[in-house]
Amino acid sequence: MAKKIINVGNQENDGLGDGIRSAFVKTNENFDEIYDVLVAPAQVLSAAIATASANRTSAERLLSIRINAASNAASIVSAQVVSVDLKLSTAIDVVSAALSAEVDARLSADRALAFV
Repeated sequence: MAKKIINVGNQENDGLGDGIRSAFVKTNENFDEIYDVLVAPAQVLSAAIATASANRTSAERLLSIRINAASNAASIVSAQVVSVDLKLSTAIDVVSAALSAEVDARLSADRALAFV
């Protein structure tokens, strides 16, 4: 939407300018446009970051539970400790990479929306 110009007339009280109501309607429309372009995308981005953070926290908790379970299993079967450690390391790397990619993708998408 284009900027709405308030007609102020040629001089005070000449009756040629916009009325008070009309002037403030234009003012509101101008501010609505600014809000829609600047504030709303920032709120979407903030919500996306919060969601990504919550998802990452949940994934980290799940990973921690899996690590603890694997650690207990390794204590019971000491001959498999090396194998379990390698699998945990691989799982941590895979999950970390997947979480980082998910967060990066969401942030990139939200940044793209912010500049549309």
